[in-house]
Amino acid sequence: ASLTLTAEGAAGTETSVAFEQEQLYPVKYMGWIPVSRESILMGDPSLDSVIKGELFARAVVNFTTQFLTGQGVAGAPQGMTKIATDGSYTASCTGALDAGELATMIETIKTNNALVDFGRLAWIMHPFTEAAIFAIASSNSLLFTPPNAAYATEGLRIFGIPYATTTILGGAEGTADLILADLSQWAAIRWGAIELDMSPHPQFTSDNVVGRIIDRFNVLAKHRQSIV
Repeated sequence: ASLTLTAEGAAGTETSVAFEQEQLYPVKYMGWIPVSRESILMGDPSLDSVIKGELFARAVVNFTTQFLTGQGVAGAPQGMTKIATDGSYTASCTGALDAGELATMIETIKTNNALVDFGRLAWIMHPFTEAAIFAIASSNSLLFTPPNAAYATEGLRIFGIPYATTTILGGAEGTADLILADLSQWAAIRWGAIELDMSPHPQFTSDNVVGRIIDRFNVLAKHRQSIV
């Protein structure tokens, strides 16, 4: 919609608004572990919980992996790194990482009118990238905001923006990934609860039972330019 200068008593100019619609379908991920019945019948009673805990941990890692690095292949989700590097929404950062490159990433989101909620802006990086930023922080006292009473539970901030590290992001030392995103513009939707079960029926040929997990979810960038 747009506004136009209108004289007193004159009719205003009709304007229109355009809406975009995104359809999100569940993507199903499944995993299972075969276990001998002897282990279940004669082993520690907590073995059932151990197996379910391992399956749940794998589901958490898979969800985080798809959210951050999903490639959108064969119906899989498109994660942050895929969208940030698809050629349309990447900040023009080149050369060695320095404070100027970090500032350029913030500038890119702002100039694309994609910064909706500064309070939800966050850096996500590989530990190699964190180490590189620590190395340049000594020459730029404004780079880090140290913990204080207001940020006691949040730790260090880079240009006032909180950050998290994960080895799920790819890259080697000197070239590891770095993401800046307005998380208010991302949605992660799960259809139903995670299904986690142990089969009560043994496999006929092996006498094994199976622990199985099913997770149905998808992720969506509501404003694709809100990530660099």
